[in-house]
Amino acid sequence: MIESKKGKTETSAIVNVYDWDEQILLNRKDFEGASMEWLEMVLLCRKDPRYHHEYDVVSGKIANDNVGETISYVMQGIMRKEDALQRLRFEKINNQIAFCTEKALQSLHFVECYEAG
Repeated sequence: MIESKKGKTETSAIVNVYDWDEQILLNRKDFEGASMEWLEMVLLCRKDPRYHHEYDVVSGKIANDNVGETISYVMQGIMRKEDALQRLRFEKINNQIAFCTEKALQSLHFVECYEAG
């Protein structure tokens, strides 16, 4: 059980499981780590919610709350991009896969869902 942010009630998490048909030809961008190219894309996505790139699927490091502070410093002009990347080398950053187009979503096939917690 997890505690709801809206109150003291406990709630369960629901996990959806999908198979990904990687044989479908998709335009993919795979970032191997927190690189300058990765940082540029994160900044573009954060600055402009309407930003659109040409990729169906993007995989790489997730700009989560741990990384958000550093990204914020760059966006405010407080920190240089090069310094941000040096700082991020010491962060444990998880990976993510973003399915960015309808074509990419069609490559996913629902398997099951279950209650976790």
